Amino acid sequence: MSENVIVQYIGFEAEALVREYSFLVREASSDAREFTLTIVNEAFSSHRIRYQDAPDICSLKFHREPAVYANHPPKTRYRISETELDEYRDSHSPKAARNLYPPKAARELQPGRVFSYSRREDSLRRVRAGRVREIAQQELA
Repeated sequence: MSENVIVQYIGFEAEALVREYSFLVREASSDAREFTLTIVNEAFSSHRIRYQDAPDICSLKFHREPAVYANHPPKTRYRISETELDEYRDSHSPKAARNLYPPKAARELQPGRVFSYSRREDSLRRVRAGRVREIAQQELA
């Protein structure tokens, strides 16, 4: 599409079987033309595409068509095909998440190696041992 063309999204209308998305195209050398692109409602109800993605899908299709016909497409109404919907979904689906923090290698307990506690567990263990000693000393006295 040439640089002196202005494309404006007008809005949509929900019909019984399709949603119609309207665009207005203005060129310096000619009058404004309105183009309508449709997407079947089933694509939304089956969650193949989201409502908020529809204007972007239409815009991508719309920008391809005038480029093919030197900014003067022969039709003013276009239908978004199932293939185009699938291509859009595939190209915009989230990538598989990588594990940012790989799991640490499991420590193997070696014979004779003392298992280390956290500082808190270690201090609790000392407090309990001290109380046991105090109670034992009281009973002996």
